[in-house]
Amino acid sequence: MSTPGYSYDTFRTFVCPPLRWSNIETSDNNFSWTNADAVIDAAYNDGKRILFVVSNPPAFHVSTGPYPDGNWPALTRFVDAVMTRYAGKLWAVQWWSNPSRTSMHAEWAQGQVRTYRAVKAADPNVLVFLGGFRPSSGNTGVDQ
Repeated sequence: MSTPGYSYDTFRTFVCPPLRWSNIETSDNNFSWTNADAVIDAAYNDGKRILFVVSNPPAFHVSTGPYPDGNWPALTRFVDAVMTRYAGKLWAVQWWSNPSRTSMHAEWAQGQVRTYRAVKAADPNVLVFLGGFRPSSGNTGVDQ
């Protein structure tokens, strides 16, 4: 059985720890690609459409929440690095996954705009997905 909303031919990176931003950028502007390369190459060689979800920024870019605290150049730099590294292999990119799971909607929107611009500057043919809004699961403390 496939994941709802995704066919067997799509690989969504959100559930893959080696592809979290925090596992790729190990210190400011230093990237470790070995594990990420292995996963992307396996999915690509298996004929999967790859949806790269930009999520889980490293702790050194975050102090108050799940977003990079206004350090938007870090986000742009990471998306640029991903687009360069995986040029020709990505079908789509998505900024974060569940924006409704946070009260930081303005920050999420800023990240979406910056992700879109960086992706399209690198490859206008790569799709940019919008994270889905959904009712709160009750663990955010935010009325939705």
